[in-house]
Amino acid sequence: MRLQAKAGPLARGGALLVLAALALWLNRETALQTAVKPLPDGVPVHWIADFEIRAFDERGAPAHYLRGARIEELSGGRGYRIDQPHYTLWPRDGGAPWTLQAQSGWSSADREQARLDGEVDARRPALGDAGALEIRSRDVWLYPAKRQARSDAATRIEEPERWHSDSQGFAADFNAERLDQEKVRETLSAPGQPVRAKETS
Repeated sequence: MRLQAKAGPLARGGALLVLAALALWLNRETALQTAVKPLPDGVPVHWIADFEIRAFDERGAPAHYLRGARIEELSGGRGYRIDQPHYTLWPRDGGAPWTLQAQSGWSSADREQARLDGEVDARRPALGDAGALEIRSRDVWLYPAKRQARSDAATRIEEPERWHSDSQGFAADFNAERLDQEKVRETLSAPGQPVRAKETS
């Protein structure tokens, strides 16, 4: 004898309800998996406009400040992308602060190193008998906590209206007020004295 079972309307309705619930659950799981999918490295995840970050040393004295038009935190621990970065560095033992600025830049996630991209302008105001100093270069690596900077690009260092020094690259230790250059052509000018050039390597 062959037996056949035939589902009634109520059973069929229950089965459809179970299938609909299962489909809803699967769609929810797919949506959750899509939502938590990790971002590729280097993609902006947070940003702040018109920002300022202040760092102080262990004595509570200003160490370095960073302000800019916009800062973006990059995914994957790739650091920060910065629009119009403007750094202020205070020498550890006192003295006039240095400012460095560029149109764009980058900072590591721990903010121990930064890169100022494109044209970079660095300045220190006059202090006592020491005249004001200016540095113009490109693509500068900066180490804010150490108050150091370097570049391999063409560089001019000058005391305005007194002298300037052109070189291929420079290294600066702002704590020690030390500026090093290589392959320098130096032009010196003093009031009432002829201009003289000095070539070094």
